[in-house]
Amino acid sequence: DIRKIFARNTIDEVTALGGIDLDIHDQDFVTIIGSNGAGKTTLLNVIAGVYPPERGGKILVNGKEVGYLINRENELINGVNYSQVYLINCTNVNVTELASDQCSSGIGIVFCSECYVDDCTFTNLGWVGVTIYESNLISLSLNIFDTNRYGIFALNSQNIIISENTFSNCAIGCELVNCTYDLIDNIFINNYKNIRD
Repeated sequence: DIRKIFARNTIDEVTALGGIDLDIHDQDFVTIIGSNGAGKTTLLNVIAGVYPPERGGKILVNGKEVGYLINRENELINGVNYSQVYLINCTNVNVTELASDQCSSGIGIVFCSECYVDDCTFTNLGWVGVTIYESNLISLSLNIFDTNRYGIFALNSQNIIISENTFSNCAIGCELVNCTYDLIDNIFINNYKNIRD
């Protein structure tokens, strides 16, 4: 039961999604039609992880929940129950043991500091294993990135430590745009391009 309400409890409150229950399976062909303002784009943004669902709503990919972790501090997140994880405005959060397979992306890290991604596996992803945006002091170690478009994509972030990861069969192992970073003892195998900055 997915709901999305913008500007809640204000005069400008808009219910963009009023309770959606939707199952999409492999090989399904789905079209979404409706008039302007019906919530088509909002629904796609919730499914893609751009907006988290309202309280009680869940997005499942491959039978596992997509985790939206907002304003968290000092936590260890065991990724076993998640297909994807989004960290938004978090401090000192460690994600470990996530196995993200056949999703659009694995972990999104946005406006975070002192966060860690360790011992995770990102395989057959349509887009990227880990995305980092406008973040500081992010550490990624002992992860496996295999057969993804990007292993890691980072933009406008500082002090990224990428150590002892394996990148194989990716279009681009690491793309780091306007970032400061250290690459330490990583393994790159059969990528079209290992590093682009």
